[in-house]
Amino acid sequence: MNNDSPVIGGRDKLTIEEIKNSMLRSSETQKRAVTPQDYYALLMSMPSYLGRPDKIHVSRANESVDPFKFHIYLLSEDKSGYFINPTTNQAIVRNLRMYLKRYKALNDLVVLTYGRVANLIFESRIMVRAGYNTTDVTYKTLQETKKFFAKKN
Repeated sequence: MNNDSPVIGGRDKLTIEEIKNSMLRSSETQKRAVTPQDYYALLMSMPSYLGRPDKIHVSRANESVDPFKFHIYLLSEDKSGYFINPTTNQAIVRNLRMYLKRYKALNDLVVLTYGRVANLIFESRIMVRAGYNTTDVTYKTLQETKKFFAKKN
């Protein structure tokens, strides 16, 4: 049997740190999906051979209007490290739906959509006190800024 549309944009095996975080989250979910955190934990612990996306965000729709509707935003990376839309690949969408079907409540509506990439440009002015090396301070500031935004993802 040939696979005419292979899964693209999936991730490789989890790192040790990702496994630790995933274990903590999945123990809280008790293998059921009720809250956005449950959906997130289940998707992050999904086997890599099913084509798990790189970035996932889960939010609940307006609870007063539709308390059983969840939006799942997905982003994957290609081999070059650029973000791509994983929902264009029908194999990954089918795998995600089948995987979540085992855990979600019957009356939950799950909407899979692609996330949006926002390219941000920051302009900053760094004032360096007398006696400090301007190049070192600028370099350290940039490194700390990168660390800060890496933690937010």
